[in-house]
Amino acid sequence: MPQINYDEFAESFSLQLANHLVRVSRIKDIDKLFDRLLSKPAADVNVLDERMPYWADLWPSAIGLSKYIDENPSLVHGKIVIEIGCGLGLPGIVAALNGAEVTMTDYLQEALDFSQNNWNKNLSVEFNGQLLDWRDVSKIEKADVILASDVAYESRSFEPILAALKHILKSDGVLLLSEPNRKFASPFIKILENEFNLKKSDRKVTLDGIDYLISIYEGEKIV
Repeated sequence: MPQINYDEFAESFSLQLANHLVRVSRIKDIDKLFDRLLSKPAADVNVLDERMPYWADLWPSAIGLSKYIDENPSLVHGKIVIEIGCGLGLPGIVAALNGAEVTMTDYLQEALDFSQNNWNKNLSVEFNGQLLDWRDVSKIEKADVILASDVAYESRSFEPILAALKHILKSDGVLLLSEPNRKFASPFIKILENEFNLKKSDRKVTLDGIDYLISIYEGEKIV
């Protein structure tokens, strides 16, 4: 798929957190990306695998998780951090600003390209990105911290995500996951509670004039 034309698709967004001002670009017309997908032949791998451009939006859950990280920098400082389903890369960028060694991962190269563009707006250290399919995480390094914002949007992915989290996270590692309280995702949270000691807190997020209540889950593996 061709490299994204940032001038055509992107608009700037600034987020003031407790300790950092973060500047990122986001997609201003996601319909164009859906149209590009729909214009492909039915046999195209992107159509067959339903590679929807969910990554292209700035999700309130990413802002909520970013707030939480910036308020609790000791969770990530000096740690090996992996963000799964990084999309635009906001939580990973905030973790790096707070002293983490971050690897951004996503299923689509476009998302990694876009997150690298955002990374370079905020950080001088080299970007580290890796394509990652949650169904095969055998080649990803172990992490002290996993960041995951709004990843439970398809029921078919619940079990692969759980398996990925358990495989990637070190035995004493910490999961930081944010979710916008979708009823659809409640079974996924219950699955997580069987595997992780979860502590829940909420963050209010206002995006484009709309208020959201984002739940943040912090937890370690149950051993």
